[in-house]
Amino acid sequence: MSNAEISVGIIGCGNMGKVHAKELKQAGARVYGLADPRLDVAEALKQEVGAERVVADGRALIDDPNVDAVVIATHHDLHVPQALAAAQAGKHIFIEKPLALTVAECEQVVAAVESAGVKAMCGFQARFSPFCRTLRELVGKPLVLLATFTDPKWGPTSWANDPKAGGGNVLSQGCHMFDMMCYFAQGEPAVIHAEGGNFQHPELPITDSVVATIRFANGVVASAVVGDYGFNPTLGKAAYHLYAGSKVGALVRYYNEPELQFWGLKPPRITGADLSPAHLAQAPSTDWRSPARLWLHGYPQQIEAFLKWLANGERPLDACGIREAARATRMAVRCIESIQRGETVRY
Repeated sequence: MSNAEISVGIIGCGNMGKVHAKELKQAGARVYGLADPRLDVAEALKQEVGAERVVADGRALIDDPNVDAVVIATHHDLHVPQALAAAQAGKHIFIEKPLALTVAECEQVVAAVESAGVKAMCGFQARFSPFCRTLRELVGKPLVLLATFTDPKWGPTSWANDPKAGGGNVLSQGCHMFDMMCYFAQGEPAVIHAEGGNFQHPELPITDSVVATIRFANGVVASAVVGDYGFNPTLGKAAYHLYAGSKVGALVRYYNEPELQFWGLKPPRITGADLSPAHLAQAPSTDWRSPARLWLHGYPQQIEAFLKWLANGERPLDACGIREAARATRMAVRCIESIQRGETVRY
């Protein structure tokens, strides 16, 4: 099966829905349908990607026999019902992170996907970033891993901070960090102890700050820091440090001006210009949606991987499967439980 034979419906035409629709078109897939209650937004995207159908309700695309796969890029609380409906309809699924906001909901989706036998991939695009791949390749499995993922305070009226719709910073985007910790540790989490709580949003019933120690089953020990209590001017929004004895590597300012720094390895520094293909290296931009920045963060590569999986049936090595997507949410939830219970918890 070629990419042109794969017909995709996009559910949610906001920031990520637009990015995925354009990447699918660029990869040669058929962007058949777009769903968003804001029909004007969907219609505008239709003009950009040449979609054939625009609807307000994503269920219409899930039930459409012309659709082979759906991209779910809606608010987090809608992920579970849409994923369950898609699996039951026999549609393959690309779903934005987090998979869900509770462990029980994640398990529901895992069960539905596996029972239906459909392919399901979650949008943890950093797995495909040349920064992350190069760091893991050069350092290897670390002895100690440090990860930070911090933001300025999120607004109290943001949907992502809503306990039901978004879950707050730790659940909403901390899942990126937890997934990458497993990627770099090359193992499964075993024991978690966390401290933190609600430091910035007393009006909301969320956990917005976590400092955790995580021991992996393969012996890697890790420290995780996530929350919206302030921006780190040195490390940026996200950073990862891998210590492997004689080899040490760091990815700093991942979402800002990313670069790799090494001790015990050469070269001592790698930037985006070093990693980019020639046609993108000459196109620097501060806009995260520019082709150069999207490629450096792995967005087109993950869509190509999803299409490859659908085309030949073999899951690409770095594709985030449904169980791994559930793992990222489970790690965030276990951190919150450790804080609330005041004790170390098993993963």
